[in-house]
Amino acid sequence: MLSPGRKGVEIDEMRQESLWASEAPMPQSPRLEGDREVDLAIVGGGVTGLSCAYYAKTFRPDWSVMVLDSHGIGSGASSRNSGAVYAHHYGVDDESMARRGLDRLQRFIREEGIECDFRPAPTLQLFASKGVAKKIRSDPPQDTKWVEPDELREHIRSEHYTGALDSTGYFTMHPGKLVAGHARAAMRVGAELFEHSPALEVRSGTLSEIVTPNGTVRASRVLVATNAHTPRLGFFGRNVIPVHQYSLATRKLTEAEIASVGLDRWPLRFELRVLPVTIGMTPGGQMFVRVVLGYASFNSCVWRDIEDARDYARRIFEQRYPWLADIGFAHGWHGVTGHTLR
Repeated sequence: MLSPGRKGVEIDEMRQESLWASEAPMPQSPRLEGDREVDLAIVGGGVTGLSCAYYAKTFRPDWSVMVLDSHGIGSGASSRNSGAVYAHHYGVDDESMARRGLDRLQRFIREEGIECDFRPAPTLQLFASKGVAKKIRSDPPQDTKWVEPDELREHIRSEHYTGALDSTGYFTMHPGKLVAGHARAAMRVGAELFEHSPALEVRSGTLSEIVTPNGTVRASRVLVATNAHTPRLGFFGRNVIPVHQYSLATRKLTEAEIASVGLDRWPLRFELRVLPVTIGMTPGGQMFVRVVLGYASFNSCVWRDIEDARDYARRIFEQRYPWLADIGFAHGWHGVTGHTLR
């Protein structure tokens, strides 16, 4: 029997709607009511859980497949990220698996006709430290081009950086539209989706049992796809760390405003720091920043001071682009992702 993680599963926290979710309505799913028995039960209704449900039903149409989510389907990290895609797994030298994953994702989007604004994105890797910039400039990685600080000041209207790498191989997409497309695809092939049906406990056995507030699911197979929420469910508590982020986005910028900060040239920008910063442009024309806040004690997926997080993101944004203070911010949302230690 696998008992709940320390402090128990968090099921009552409110989730601010992200900009991505507000622009991509999710198909409605019911709560689980009553006991059920299935071939495959998937805990977690994000991209991972939904794609597993889709492929399980595609390759084994005789299976009964169920997805359970503690909140709304797709309301977790899948609709709260930066929308950046890159074929690389950190810590893995062999790139072939990552490339296969990217190919599979693009094929899935085409085959299911998902309109999620998936496109190549010329990218800047930005440096604020003179020492780091000097080292990178002397030996830039393959397939990159060094951008001098004078050129950055001219094209992105920021005095903050000491140089950057103009990089290729990145893509951007609309996370909300992508996860909504996954949900529709899973439903189309016959998977059942249940939201606001948290797994309070997972019990192993000949048939595993997933206990929810309104019923127990008995399953021949269980897949846990809960990202940062995994430790609180009782799995991998020493190997998965929930890392919190906060994102801010402006109103829709005019074409002139977009061109004035080079977002038409470099729509995606990274700062590789201890607490990384991502800046970019949404498909709808908003400029956004996503800042990493850090870790909350006891593997909590709740950040207690959201207003302070919003203020921190605002300061980071305006420090780099002071003129944003005159434009203001129309959207803000918190998110959390699981980072593995091994």
